[in-house]
Amino acid sequence: MRSKDENKEKLILSKALDMIVEQGLSGLKMSNLAKEVGIAIGTIYIYFKDKEELINALYVFLLNQEASQTLPIVEASLPLQEKLEKICFQYLKHSLAYPANAIFYEQYIRSPYYSNNQNIQALEDALFQPFFQEILQGQQQGLIKSLDIELLINMVCGSLEALAKHFIQHPNTLSEAYWKQLFPVIWDGIKQ
Repeated sequence: MRSKDENKEKLILSKALDMIVEQGLSGLKMSNLAKEVGIAIGTIYIYFKDKEELINALYVFLLNQEASQTLPIVEASLPLQEKLEKICFQYLKHSLAYPANAIFYEQYIRSPYYSNNQNIQALEDALFQPFFQEILQGQQQGLIKSLDIELLINMVCGSLEALAKHFIQHPNTLSEAYWKQLFPVIWDGIKQ
């Protein structure tokens, strides 16, 4: 068995993302991907046993990238609202830096690749546990509404995704000063 080259694997995932953005999940063909990457189709199967494994690996790759860039270590002494503001701003900036990811996520989350994969969902929960913990602590302190935590997370992330779409259409309009005006709207939606 041939050894795997990490750079080649990343190139395959990157080209797959580009193709999915252009053609959708169902439009991704392994033979076309091999041509796009400039490798034999058999080489792709060294890295991924099938299209499903490749698509799931792409989601995991992008999630890891997002978690490492959007969940910065914030000072424990900061008030909860400030911690959440920093995390949300990082998430928004990441979404603006990688708009193709959002297109992929939207398709992936609505697909059987995600809904039938408990392992992926468990990994997703584990990666974003620090954010969940902040929300949970806020609930325990009486600062955040006592609603289902997943619902609250979806409300916050949904707001951030809508903002990302807006700022993608209106580039260079997001500043830290403007963000300071926007975050209170999100905070007001979840605070007690």
